[in-house]
Amino acid sequence: MNDIKSYDFDKGKLYYKYNESDDYESKLSIIIIISNEDIIKLIESNIGGYIKIWNFHTGILINKIQVLKSDLNESFVSLYGICLWDNELIFVGCGDKTIKLIDLEKGIVLKSLYGHNESVISIKKFFHPKYGECLISLGEENDNIKLWTNKKIKSLKKSK
Repeated sequence: MNDIKSYDFDKGKLYYKYNESDDYESKLSIIIIISNEDIIKLIESNIGGYIKIWNFHTGILINKIQVLKSDLNESFVSLYGICLWDNELIFVGCGDKTIKLIDLEKGIVLKSLYGHNESVISIKKFFHPKYGECLISLGEENDNIKLWTNKKIKSLKKSK
């Protein structure tokens, strides 16, 4: 079983263990922490195709979002890199060679970014002096690093 655990390093004790007992879904998880309106959330993306949102302090699962492949069939897509974009919006790198913008509150994919030749394993938001807020992504093995400007991201049509 693959648990996610948080520790109190000052006291040297386990703070909480987050587990929903979906063994396959939990393998190779990527985690970020966000804080909104007095609630700290642990956001997990995993190769089982799910984004799980946990209350950091109680360990209660708040929401579970399944992300499907870009071709709109019913199979899930493996999820890798993850980054917070704006409040309840995250970008997640996917095994179907896309980056998906996901609304955590509504539990839906808003947009898909296309341009990688392999699985997108890492993504990060940063500020570029010329372009402002941008996203940088890295594909697996021999794929290139991509720069996504805020203008390019906003101009994309929403996924159906």
